[in-house]
Amino acid sequence: MARSLRWLALAGGLAPLLFQVVLVIEETLQRSFLHSIGFDPMKSSFPSANALGPLGWMQTLNFILLGVLVIGFAYALHQGIRGGSAAGPICISIVGACTIVAGLFPTDLPVSSPPHTFHGLVHALAFIIASLGTLVGYVLLGLRFRSDSFWRGYDFFSFATALVSVLAFVGANLVKGVVIAYAFAGMRVIWFAVVGLRLWSASAPISAPRTGAF
Repeated sequence: MARSLRWLALAGGLAPLLFQVVLVIEETLQRSFLHSIGFDPMKSSFPSANALGPLGWMQTLNFILLGVLVIGFAYALHQGIRGGSAAGPICISIVGACTIVAGLFPTDLPVSSPPHTFHGLVHALAFIIASLGTLVGYVLLGLRFRSDSFWRGYDFFSFATALVSVLAFVGANLVKGVVIAYAFAGMRVIWFAVVGLRLWSASAPISAPRTGAF
C-alpha cells in the first residue's frame, strides 16, 4: 500500500508538467488549425482549443489523464499528511474530476465567444470550478500542512503559490498577456512537483494510511 501511494504521489506531482509538454506538442502540430480558428498560442493560453482540431483526441486524453492523476494525487495527499482537515484533498479531487469533465465535453467555436451549446457550457463551468478549486486547494492544504511537522514550511509555500496564481489569473484576464496567462499554469506545475516529490519521500507518513472515509 505504501509503495502504491508513493507512485500516486509521484505521478500526480508530475501530471501538470506532462500536461503542458503534451500541450506544446499539440500546439506545434496543429498550428495551422489553431490560426484558422483565430487562436494564437503565442498570444494567449487556451488549451481547450486543441481538442477541436484534427488531433483533438490527444487533448481529450490529456485532460482525462491529468484529471485521473490529480484525483490519485489528492488521495496520496490525504494519506501522507498527518492530522488536519480533509477539505484540501477533497478540493483537489474535485479539480481532478472537473478536468475529466472538461475533456469529455469540448469547448465551443469560436473560442473567443461565450458557450452556446450544452457541452460548451459544461466545459466552461468545469474550467471555472477547476481553476477556483485549484486556488482554494492551495490555501486549504497550506493550512493542512501546519498540522504535520514533516511539512513545516510548505504552508508558506502553498500560500505564496495561491497569491501568485491569483495575481496571474487576474492579470491574464485584464492584460491578456501570454506570459501572465502561462504563469498560472507554471505555478501549478511547480506546486504539484514540489509537493509531489515531498510526498514521494514521505515514506513514514504514507506507510501508515489514515483510517476512515476519504
